[in-house]
Amino acid sequence: MFTRYKKGYRPRRTWHLWLILILSLGIIFFSGFKIYQGTKEYSQGDEVYQKIEAAADHNGDIDFAALKAINPDIKGWLANESLNINYPIVQGEDNSYYLTHLFDKTVNKMGTIYLDYRNKGDFSDKNTIIYGHNMKNGAIFAMLPNYAEEGFYKEHPTIDLSTPEQDYTVALFSGYIVESQKFEAITSFSSDVEFINYTNETIKSSLFHSEVIVKPSDRLVTFYTCTYDYDNARFILTGVLKEK
Repeated sequence: MFTRYKKGYRPRRTWHLWLILILSLGIIFFSGFKIYQGTKEYSQGDEVYQKIEAAADHNGDIDFAALKAINPDIKGWLANESLNINYPIVQGEDNSYYLTHLFDKTVNKMGTIYLDYRNKGDFSDKNTIIYGHNMKNGAIFAMLPNYAEEGFYKEHPTIDLSTPEQDYTVALFSGYIVESQKFEAITSFSSDVEFINYTNETIKSSLFHSEVIVKPSDRLVTFYTCTYDYDNARFILTGVLKEK
């Protein structure tokens, strides 16, 4: 026998199907919007940094006066062509602002490479910490987690760093993964012994082997970025700051 319904009546399950359909379409449209939004931000960020790079180039040197006119928070310039790194370094009043702002202070999730606000800003501390995003489009510090591989380190053992006063090379000696909550942003040490003990611990944790020898008189630069090995994982890359 067939069930007969009164005119104008629809089985409840039909409404369930419509509800599922509407929700599914909503999820699809929302996901599409987020993808569009993310792609738009990537394009916007890339365009801004291409303009900044052009403004900074003065016959092969970094024009810090031009950069300062755009953003007085400028502290340096980081470069390694094979790592897709060619960006300004800034320093804000905290460690959150430049997570979501470009060099020209446009709101954008690409952010800007920046110094820890507790550092002096002139790389004179025993350990200067530099933060940057691991972007899915390969920008900012996306290449740094590749230092988990010995071969990658052998091919890219240094990163160039310039300030208004001096050009440097960062000779890398340690790279490891740590939970974000377990990373201590240490910028100074009470003694040479404490400093050397710290560097020895980072070397023990390193995923690659380096011939760089750290001396008590050295200054360090530590790069900090996300990695996706597990939740809240961070990749920490450390090197010795050497004048060119």
